[in-house]
Amino acid sequence: MHRIIYALAALAALVGLVLLLPDSQRGPGPATAAGPTAGLEAISPQYAVMAELAPTFIAIQRVQMLNLANGLWLTDGQLDTLIDHLGELKRLENRYGELLPRLRAAQAELSGTRDLLAQLEASLVQGEQPPAALSQQANDAILALMASFAEFDGLEEELNAFKRQTEDAIYEALTDNQRVLVQEYVECIVPPVGDPNNPERIGQAQPEVKAHLAELRALSATQYALAKRHIAEEIWGQILKHFPDQQQGHAAEIARLLGALDQVRALPADEFALVGEELTKLLIPYEQQLPVAVPDGMLINEAEVRARISKFFIENNPLDVLVQLRDNRRAAP
Repeated sequence: MHRIIYALAALAALVGLVLLLPDSQRGPGPATAAGPTAGLEAISPQYAVMAELAPTFIAIQRVQMLNLANGLWLTDGQLDTLIDHLGELKRLENRYGELLPRLRAAQAELSGTRDLLAQLEASLVQGEQPPAALSQQANDAILALMASFAEFDGLEEELNAFKRQTEDAIYEALTDNQRVLVQEYVECIVPPVGDPNNPERIGQAQPEVKAHLAELRALSATQYALAKRHIAEEIWGQILKHFPDQQQGHAAEIARLLGALDQVRALPADEFALVGEELTKLLIPYEQQLPVAVPDGMLINEAEVRARISKFFIENNPLDVLVQLRDNRRAAP
């Protein structure tokens, strides 16, 4: 999903900064503008549609980011670190808005430049040498146009450098446990069931779960062979209902569930009598609570964690919703 979002955001920047600027920073559009894709007629229709959809995909990522942020149980200090760095990043991003009048002036020159280039093309496609005056005029127009965008180079370099600094600051602010959560986070729109301000466990074992698994173990080999696919499908239905965004798809989940059911059947009787919640976790392993410690053998892939920090907290800067999250937390009794 994030590759699509980045592509759409990049496209929106390419065809016009209007899509990425707050309403307060937008200048008056051309007289012919008639919607978010006005001015895109010259590009392929599918790209115009993608540019129009970019805000929707960005909105999806904001919700996914909030589910991650709530699941990390950030301290006030950690949340302040994110907000401080993202606030400065937003200030740098907003400097693009200051270039908008010059971009509109360059936009007015584009038609004339395209006419000159069309004349050059007409001569070159015939194998002719274009008139020197025409070539010079086109060259001058292109140089002037490029000069209008030269400031972007320096601003982009400054912005990218601060993005790396922000990524460093967020990574260093997180604990190892939180880094594992970032690394293992499965993007979701529907938050975990329960009060997001109360870290209750998801998929906590219910008494009847173990009773059903005991019935499963009591089936004969023939009965189990006939029933296990149906049982896996029934569990899949519950997963799809309660964990629509965590699961990995029908084929993968059924294969996993069949293996888990085999594991339950293979447990020695004394071991089965002792285990409880672990049985539910074997079948429905989706949890959002912070682990007590980094699981044994769990390695933190720093590059992966950093990439996800960039994806959720830096690209499509979510400063405003994080400020709301902090303010709501502080206002809570």
